[in-house]
Amino acid sequence: MPHEMPSNFLAAQTCNIKAMKSRGTITRTFTAALLVASLCGCSLVKKYLGPQGQPGAGGQQGQQGQQTPAGGASVLSGNWQVAFQVGDKTLKANMHVTQNGNQFTGEGVDDPSGREFIVEEGILDNGAVHFFKRYPGADASAAPPIEYTGKMEIVNEGEIRGPYMSGEYATTFQGSPLRGIWEASMTQTDSGAPMPGTEAPPAGGGGSPPPPQQPTVDPNRAPHLSGKWEVGYEYKFKTFKSTMYLEQEGGKLRGHGEDKNTKEKFVIEKGWYNFPRVTIERKYQKGKGAASDRTMTFKAQVSNVNDADYQGPYLSGKTDGGGAWEAQMVK
Repeated sequence: MPHEMPSNFLAAQTCNIKAMKSRGTITRTFTAALLVASLCGCSLVKKYLGPQGQPGAGGQQGQQGQQTPAGGASVLSGNWQVAFQVGDKTLKANMHVTQNGNQFTGEGVDDPSGREFIVEEGILDNGAVHFFKRYPGADASAAPPIEYTGKMEIVNEGEIRGPYMSGEYATTFQGSPLRGIWEASMTQTDSGAPMPGTEAPPAGGGGSPPPPQQPTVDPNRAPHLSGKWEVGYEYKFKTFKSTMYLEQEGGKLRGHGEDKNTKEKFVIEKGWYNFPRVTIERKYQKGKGAASDRTMTFKAQVSNVNDADYQGPYLSGKTDGGGAWEAQMVK
């Protein structure tokens, strides 16, 4: 999608997502990328705007499709974070939307290019969303408007709360149709008021009870890494998922596992752990569950996560090939 299209598309126009509280840095933006979306099958906003929220997936969705919340404010007016898929990449943007009745307009910036765009002809009709994204000054034949369709709903679950939009986009690239999926989550209302649908219930009863207090994880305590892990990593521009079993003995790690995509097995004969740093060497052997002989090195920072839906050790870093990777322990 020409929010941030492939480089040859951008060149033709004269100029390419931490679900996700991201856990900071590429590894947490990737929080959204591999661990949440790839491992858990979640969608792009969970992938980019929040680690493990499940908006639109059957959770608590108050006031779904509401256009104007209590107080008469326009539900779409405010700042938004956007995630969208172009090929096998998840890209992002920020935009500000102003709603007037059931119509809205806006402006925004693609990340990381910083290219500005406008939102026009926006319509919100009983939860259905339709608008166009256009780059000012661009040749319409090289950069045609991008048409967005989808739905708006109010969500209140996980770390994504308030107005949330999702759907598909469509445009043309070099004369051929181009489509993809997109999602967006509001980060701040224009008025500075609480997100619609997340207001506290009135005193004296009614509304949902407060969520149970989550156990506290000491962020400075070195966690023990023995156990089963779910892993997501990038390799040769593809996303892979693994199940990995680690055994820690002092500062040494051993283990084994399997890549789910290819069914290739690996062993971990060498691993080092000195909190907060960890290094793991995976060895693939032809004839022993792998298609070829190779060794991959995974380096990461170890942290203790205390999210609403996950408490425990979390690994995030890069492989020797430069791809990002993440892992969380399965309890």
